[in-house]
Amino acid sequence: MEPEAAEVMWKQSLELHNIRYTTFVRDGDSKAHDRVVPQKPCGEEVEIRKEECMNHVEKRMGTALRNLVQDCKKRGITLGGRQPGSLTDAAIKKLTTYYGRAILCSDTVEDMQRAIWATLHHCSSTDDNPRHQFCPVGENSWCFFLNRHRTTKVSWPPPKQCAHKT
Repeated sequence: MEPEAAEVMWKQSLELHNIRYTTFVRDGDSKAHDRVVPQKPCGEEVEIRKEECMNHVEKRMGTALRNLVQDCKKRGITLGGRQPGSLTDAAIKKLTTYYGRAILCSDTVEDMQRAIWATLHHCSSTDDNPRHQFCPVGENSWCFFLNRHRTTKVSWPPPKQCAHKT
């Protein structure tokens, strides 16, 4: 959103619609947020919270991983390639998707951290080096390694919608 348009919209929200916006969803480098907040368009007593757009969070994660692969390639370190465990474009896409789901579906910071570690370790696991110590256990676990002895199967990848969120 352009900074000027955001400023006008926020200033008019109270007089035109009798609405006070309290949350600003931004894309990480939003100039609009930086322009609106100091204006205090909803009054001195209203604090405007900043929320990051999940699409942009995932996009930045993917960009960072692709840049890491390129930087390592320039230094002679191979992260990408066709070998098992390589950081390919498909693996990066999968990791960024699961990263976003971990953030959205977690109730606490600790749950979010554990879910992020679970997807990273699970996706880099091999038969010779299983890495499932962070994967969720129990009836609703999506980890096929931990569920291999169970009769009820849970699908992988984790669901797009959070089961515990309404």
